[in-house]
Amino acid sequence: GWVKRKRQVYIQTWHGSLGIKKIDADVKGKVFTGRTQWCETAHVDSKYTDCLLSNSAFEDNVFKNGFWYDGEIKRIGHPRNDLFFVSALEQQKIKDKVYNTLGINKSKKIFIYAPSFRDDFKLDCYMLDTQALKQVLEERFGGEWCILIRMHPRLASVSNVIFEYNESVINASYYSDIQELLLASDIAMTDYSSCIFDFMLSRKPAFIFATDIEDFNTERGFYYPLETTPFPVVINNFDLIAKIKTFDEKKYKEEVENFLKEKGCMEDGQASKRVVELIKG
Repeated sequence: GWVKRKRQVYIQTWHGSLGIKKIDADVKGKVFTGRTQWCETAHVDSKYTDCLLSNSAFEDNVFKNGFWYDGEIKRIGHPRNDLFFVSALEQQKIKDKVYNTLGINKSKKIFIYAPSFRDDFKLDCYMLDTQALKQVLEERFGGEWCILIRMHPRLASVSNVIFEYNESVINASYYSDIQELLLASDIAMTDYSSCIFDFMLSRKPAFIFATDIEDFNTERGFYYPLETTPFPVVINNFDLIAKIKTFDEKKYKEEVENFLKEKGCMEDGQASKRVVELIKG
């Protein structure tokens, strides 16, 4: 979709982070069958790339294989994740921005549901019981809760078809920066989106709502089993309620630390600074 100019340097930041769903060349299912034009464009993009940013040994390997890429990889972290490491005052400013923009009462806690899209664009996999979820959140964690729905950009336009919105269930699909939503949230949930691995850096509770896990694994595939992540994996609303009721915060935090260490993650809030030095150099 674009032509690289002479003397232009292309730094590829990629939006995934320790993600589980396979990308590009690694996808073996039929979802990419017949998409030769897309694959050709992806090859050109890989050829254009001068430097690809990574945050871990795991990502290094995924990028080399998944993007048909044999160029330079800089393991310096992802600038978008620096906000998880800023001061409490700066974080509060971002949270206030989210609350004010979406009209959320400051006394409420936030649960964000941010699922990925499906290659066949089916919608029945997103049938989350928001009222039952709100009730169990208040029973287990206390306080009053608000549920944010952040659909993938490909599905934002049909978000109103899937969910009924009110003062406690808010459509955040068009909020400009998902990282700010993640920072402002007290608990997060996805199905297969890599955003949950950005949220993991906050050490706050997170869940995986994978109602079609077998189909997704067949069509796109995972780099590692969902069950090996720190996130409780559920396949329906009843399972979700049960896992929230029995959620063990101490065990979860220990598993988060072990997971990040195992994947070789080096996020420390200094990625933006390193990219600036890279550009200067």
